[in-house]
Amino acid sequence: MIPLNVLFVEVDPADRLAFERFVEEHDLPITYLLAGSLNEAKGLVTQGGFDLIVTDYSLGDGTAIDLLPFAHGVPVILIAGTRDEEIAARAFTAGISDSLVKDVGRHYLEQLPERMEKAVGQRLRPVQKLQEDQELYRRVVDTANEGIWIANPDYITSFVNRRMAEMLGYQPVEMVGQPIQQFLFPEDLADFADRTHAQGGTALAQYERRFRHKDGSVRWTIISTTTTLNEQGELRGSFAMVTDITKRKKAEEALKESEEKYRALVENANEAIVVTQDMALKFANPKVGKLLGYSLQEVVGRPFVDLIHPDDRLQMVERYRKRLDGEVPAEVVPFRTIHKDGSIRWAEINSVRIAWEDKPAIMSFLNDITDRKRTEEALRESEQRITSIYNTVGDVIFQLAVKEDGHYRFVSVNRAFLATTGLTSPQVIGKRVDEVIPEPSLTLVLEKYREAIQEKRIVRWEEASEYPTGKLIGEVSVAPVFDSSGNCTHLVGAVHDITERKRAEEALRESEAKYRLLADNTIDGVWLLDMNLKLIYCSPSSEKQSGFA
Repeated sequence: MIPLNVLFVEVDPADRLAFERFVEEHDLPITYLLAGSLNEAKGLVTQGGFDLIVTDYSLGDGTAIDLLPFAHGVPVILIAGTRDEEIAARAFTAGISDSLVKDVGRHYLEQLPERMEKAVGQRLRPVQKLQEDQELYRRVVDTANEGIWIANPDYITSFVNRRMAEMLGYQPVEMVGQPIQQFLFPEDLADFADRTHAQGGTALAQYERRFRHKDGSVRWTIISTTTTLNEQGELRGSFAMVTDITKRKKAEEALKESEEKYRALVENANEAIVVTQDMALKFANPKVGKLLGYSLQEVVGRPFVDLIHPDDRLQMVERYRKRLDGEVPAEVVPFRTIHKDGSIRWAEINSVRIAWEDKPAIMSFLNDITDRKRTEEALRESEQRITSIYNTVGDVIFQLAVKEDGHYRFVSVNRAFLATTGLTSPQVIGKRVDEVIPEPSLTLVLEKYREAIQEKRIVRWEEASEYPTGKLIGEVSVAPVFDSSGNCTHLVGAVHDITERKRAEEALRESEAKYRLLADNTIDGVWLLDMNLKLIYCSPSSEKQSGFA
């Protein structure tokens, strides 16, 4: 049995004595006081400290029911002299916890310990339950991941849990007694006032609110708050559950910034960007309009193949399907498009597989290369014309690469070069000059090359060299080619073969020498006149014959 402090109220002294003996004989853990009347019992009950009241029904100056208003919730066990149903009903209606009936042998006392413990237990259970609930509440409050904030009608903090304080960088004691406004940014005070004024009643409200951390940084939260009213309808205070969403907010802001940057990048990109799903255009940036001549409204939703040149459609559709399946790597591919005006434009496309609205799609980047294609075509035609001239001209033409080590390598020669020298292309192309041109011409050639580079001009000279076709004599000229930095990268040379002319000149000189020797030594007079009959030569013998010098 649990220890109890009991008030035993009994008019009959014999019954009081019987109670005392019963407690002593059974060694009950009971501390008790005895009262012989209603007034005496009232005085003792008023002093308080009792766990239980055991009382007779008839108390001389009143009844047990008259004692109940003074019990203030202390359990009362009624000892009735008879089984009076009316008295029992009145007693239980008034708040009696239990009742026993007196008998001649006072056997009711044997039931009393169990009945007392039961009555007190019934009283203690709500208290214990309240204590358990309070302990559970305290643990929930202390361990909750959400902040809990309670304020009085003037929005002065009356309680915050540890999580709420940690959220803002404080200890709970630092926040209690402080107005909520102290933890807000000045620019948010008006919104705070509007919300608190609008809420007014006890309805639950939920919204986002940012608070100022102790270090001045922003803490974003979601607040679920409610206000409570007293019986007069006046505001008693407010209760709020606060969830920290700062990380989520930062992630949202980062995502928003990323999306804004992505949108700015896409919309202002020099490339046309399209997203194709099921071969239909789902997205296009403004650059697409410049490439194809259509507005975005005209393009989006349209089959992409409609914009591809018929000769390229099969190839591009096949690549699209393989790209979706991941069978081909991302690579730049040229193809032809059809402009709105019907003209053909060239584009380079590079595609990547993405997810678009949870379905596979292809994002493509297109560069308009029409001008480049036209330039390449013009260059190709120009090169063909130059090559034709290069290989049909009678003079020797060659191109040398100027190397950093001071060497010169043949990178190109025309047909006349090979025909004149008797050399083959593998014997020349890629070879150094000193591997092709023999001495003594090599020394002269290298000097002239250096002169052309240093003086940045065309240098000309006459050169004789031995080649498989024999000794060749040519009039050589080289021109230096410089890059944008002023470095000489190539030498372009031309050789006009004058071997036959030189041979003719030499034969003429030999013929004239023979003629002069014959004319000067003949005994006959030899006269040479031009077409105007003017004397342009006469032999020495003519002077003797005529007497004129």
